[in-house]
Amino acid sequence: MLRMSSSSSTSKTTMTAFAIFVKMCKDEHKTTFPNEVLDEDLLSTKCTEKWKTMTDREKRWFIYLEIEGRKTKSSSVTPRKLDLTTSTPVRKNLSAAVGFK
Repeated sequence: MLRMSSSSSTSKTTMTAFAIFVKMCKDEHKTTFPNEVLDEDLLSTKCTEKWKTMTDREKRWFIYLEIEGRKTKSSSVTPRKLDLTTSTPVRKNLSAAVGFK
């Protein structure tokens, strides 16, 4: 009988800023278009293209969420540095950002 170790089943990695961005895009697509089937490949392609064209200011919100997630998971992990001196993170309308109509 195969048995999974308890450490592998309980340890979860923290999400990166890009993973948080993709998850929010998926969630927004589901709420905007509840009856449509989501094409994972198309969404992944569009999210990757948009992420590459986003400025650091636009990515700031997702990096902030990544840092907060790391703080709650473990204090031993050093989060990425983020300059919050200019203003607070701004969350944009993701469906418009990714290109969904």
